[in-house]
Amino acid sequence: MKIDSTANPYLAHLEPKESDNPNPYLKYQRPSIPFSNAREPKISLNTKPKTISNSKILKLSSKKSNNLFGNYHSYYGYRKQLNDKRFEAFKKEWFENKTVLDIGCNSGHITVQLAQFNTSCIDGVDIDPILISKARHHLSIQRSIYATNSKTQYFPISCPYQFGPLPVIYQNEENLCTNVELDNPTEVFSKIKFRCGDWLHEPLPLHDSELYDVVMALSITKWIHLNNGDGGLRHFFNKVYKSLRKGGLFILEPQSLDGYEKRSKLSQHMLDNYQAIEFFPDMFVNFLTKKVGFTLVESFDITDKESKLFTRPLHVFQK
Repeated sequence: MKIDSTANPYLAHLEPKESDNPNPYLKYQRPSIPFSNAREPKISLNTKPKTISNSKILKLSSKKSNNLFGNYHSYYGYRKQLNDKRFEAFKKEWFENKTVLDIGCNSGHITVQLAQFNTSCIDGVDIDPILISKARHHLSIQRSIYATNSKTQYFPISCPYQFGPLPVIYQNEENLCTNVELDNPTEVFSKIKFRCGDWLHEPLPLHDSELYDVVMALSITKWIHLNNGDGGLRHFFNKVYKSLRKGGLFILEPQSLDGYEKRSKLSQHMLDNYQAIEFFPDMFVNFLTKKVGFTLVESFDITDKESKLFTRPLHVFQK
C-alpha cells in the first residue's frame, strides 16, 4: 500500500528511497584542507613586554584528549544552550539581511538561533566532523518543530524523535545567499549550512561574492593560540579582516589567559606554544584596531551565572 506523504510530511520518511549516497551528511560536506602546524612570522607590537613564567614546571596531562581544538561534544550543556547570555546580547541589526560566518560553530545551537534575525545566509564551520553532524541534526530538528504563524502546520518535538526530522531543502546549494523568495516560512532554515573544515588554513576568498557581512569567533581564540602560536592567531585576525566586506562586523569573544595553562598540557606542541606566548589576550583589541584596521564599535561583559559563573568580554569590530 502506498503511503500518502502529502497528508503528513513525517510519513515521507517511511517510504523507501534509493540513494547513491548512503550518508546524507556527506552530500553537503566540502573537502577541508589538512591541518598544518606551520606558524606565521611574528608581527611586533609597541606594547609593554610580558612573559609566561617558566619558574613553574608544567607537565603534560596523563589523560589522552580528543579535544585539542576545543571541540567539546557537550559544550552547549556547559553553556546552557536554551539561555545563552551571548545570544541575548546580540542585536538584530547586526544580522538582518546579512551573510554570516560562524567559525568554530560547535554543534550549531547559536548558529541556528541566528535565523531569528532574518539573516540572508549563515555558514557554520567547525574542525570536528562529529560536531558538524550534530549541528546538521540540530538544524533539522529545529526546522521540524518550527512554528511561524497560525497558517503554517508544525509538529510537537515527539514527531522528529519518533519518525525522524524533516529534511532541510536547499534551493540553491552552490550559493545560499541568492535572493530567493521562500514559499514556506519554515524554509528559513535552508539559509543555514554547516561544513567541516579548518578555516584558519583554508585559502582566502577569491571573489567579492564570497565575502561576509558578519564573522563570529566565539570562545575559540585560546585554541587557535595554543595550536598555532602568536603568529597563527595574528594570521587568523588578519584573515577575518580580509574575509569581510567593507562595513562588515567581527564579533569576538576572546578567552582570558587564566584558562590557557590547564589546556596547554593536552599536548607537547600546545605546551611549547603556551610557554612562548608574547601576544596576550589583553593585547588583542589594540592589535585589531591599530595593526589590522578594525574599529571597535561595542564591547560587553557577558556574565553567565548558570554555567559555573564566568565573565567574558564580547567585542564588536567594524571593517
